[in-house]
Amino acid sequence: ILVTNLAPRLKTMGYRKSKLTWYQKKEKLSLVFAVQKSLYSPDVWYYCFGIRLHDISNVATDSISSCQIQYRVEQTVNGVWVTEEHLSNLLEKWNDRYGSLRQLRICAIENKLPGIPTRDAVRYLTTVNISAI
Repeated sequence: ILVTNLAPRLKTMGYRKSKLTWYQKKEKLSLVFAVQKSLYSPDVWYYCFGIRLHDISNVATDSISSCQIQYRVEQTVNGVWVTEEHLSNLLEKWNDRYGSLRQLRICAIENKLPGIPTRDAVRYLTTVNISAI
């Protein structure tokens, strides 16, 4: 139900859907939002946010596994259920903070990239030519 209710919001934000994954392709990067079921419990779900940097990616898909930067939120945080409103706010913040290469570069230089970035992503973002952005 939560995912169904989020779908129109994701569409207005420019995301396209593929199963339980939504992605937004931009010139230099793709933003990805995916809903994943736990491998260990059928009652546990995760909300995954990702960024795929096109210049260093050797994968053409927009799945969460192709993202060099990934952040995951469990369905409950400190015993409180993540609501549709929480996810909607997280998606807006994700787009605002990490939706451009320039913003990601600043975060990388300040050591404030979200979640788990790969070494290649950090190296690329901290050494990319600013005039190319």
